[in-house]
Amino acid sequence: MATGPGSEPGEPGARDAALTRVHDALQLGRRAEELLSATARSAREFGCTWQEIGDVVGVTRQAAFQRFGKPIDPRTGAPMQKVTIAHADAMALDIIEKITEAQWTTVTARFDETMTAALSDAALADAWASVVALRGELESVGTPFVRGHGLHTVVDVPLEQEAGELVFRVAFDADGRIAGLFFLNPDAASKEL
Repeated sequence: MATGPGSEPGEPGARDAALTRVHDALQLGRRAEELLSATARSAREFGCTWQEIGDVVGVTRQAAFQRFGKPIDPRTGAPMQKVTIAHADAMALDIIEKITEAQWTTVTARFDETMTAALSDAALADAWASVVALRGELESVGTPFVRGHGLHTVVDVPLEQEAGELVFRVAFDADGRIAGLFFLNPDAASKEL
């Protein structure tokens, strides 16, 4: 570990030095991720498969493609952006809050057309009632994890229920409408994406 002024807790400048080291490590991690992405795409140019790249990285071929791939939009021929919508984490937290408060109409009003056709207010209420019957009342909500997945922004929110953990997963379309909504076992959630 670094030594010198501010390197021991309690010394003048120690707190600032510690935050500087966190910042530097974050920047190093970002550069390492950029290098890993570039080398994975380079490996593809040399004919390596996503499965082979995934094996080296320790993920599935789908996860490797999602992490490093640069898909082309079949509608336009342009590279697809892996951009998530702003504030998706806060939106997901708001949705789970509305569900636990039985504000079904408030949630379903945010559905896209497919979700509106597939899940009524009553069906959403039934789904939450099933969750409570199996796992008990919601006790706490964890930190949301946001990622791009195809054309959607997907948010996983860890839930601590009375009798166990769940993951609340919500997918948003580019306009911020709900395109998918799931309650998953944590093990299943980690394997799906």
